[in-house]
Amino acid sequence: MKAITALCFMGLALVAGYSQTPPPASSTQTDSVGIVVLGQVKMPGLYKFTMPNLVDAIAAAGGVQPQAVSSRVEIIRLRERISVDLGAILSGKAANRQLQQGDLIYVPRRSESPTPPILIADGRR
Repeated sequence: MKAITALCFMGLALVAGYSQTPPPASSTQTDSVGIVVLGQVKMPGLYKFTMPNLVDAIAAAGGVQPQAVSSRVEIIRLRERISVDLGAILSGKAANRQLQQGDLIYVPRRSESPTPPILIADGRR
């Protein structure tokens, strides 16, 4: 769990602009929205989009790993978590989700709890 918490904090730091690591080459658009994609994706990191949605964010991160649980993808915002079934979106059974500046997308591993433990802005878990 500590590793998951550390990854979430790293993602929040990337969104806030505290990373010294440059974003991937595919994320250099101007007037863009920063989205962090972490967990069981092939290339976790900060990506920028002009009109972000969940499917584009996961695709930019190289797609999900074989051990990913695509039915429990989390969109983590400042004070909320939104659980999303990526498989349902890809099969057309659910609508794609629009993302906002600073969203963190977390794709869990099969053996992990449904949502990563992160601190919300006011210190609550």
